[in-house]
Amino acid sequence: TDKTLRLYNWMMPILDSREDLRKIKTLIFDMEMPVCREFIWADLRGIRFDPEKAKEVDAQFEQEITELENDIHEMLGDINIGSPAQLKQKLFGELKLTDLADGSTKSKVLEKIQREHPVVPKIIAHRKVAKLRSSFTEKLPKDIKQDGKIHPSHNTYGAKTGRFTCKSPN
Repeated sequence: TDKTLRLYNWMMPILDSREDLRKIKTLIFDMEMPVCREFIWADLRGIRFDPEKAKEVDAQFEQEITELENDIHEMLGDINIGSPAQLKQKLFGELKLTDLADGSTKSKVLEKIQREHPVVPKIIAHRKVAKLRSSFTEKLPKDIKQDGKIHPSHNTYGAKTGRFTCKSPN
């Protein structure tokens, strides 16, 4: 605490010495610090989470995933939908869909060719629902603390783009 106070006392005259540094001081104290304060309070208060609703939504996601998998298997046969190599073989080898990125089955690529075959939108939908399920309805209930809330840690400098990030959980 003492060193922090000494640093503060040393910095203040420097930040007041020039117009450009005064602008930085204003940014720090009028924008950054109040936002940080709010995030700290949010982390301490926590976020309410309804595990029963999460279970209900998870069951819906599971059903949707099963239906999408059945549709995809009906169109492509026995395939591991999570295997890029098997998808590449089916989509670009057997179905002869437009190969825009050297056999890539990434979502951005599939979105560009989704009108070429009805299986492609199903694969995209499957990935989206599976991601929602793994990120939220399966994971978040495990992060609930004794007070019934989730207490993440916000980071105001977490992304290169300047966005706020959150961890434990994201």
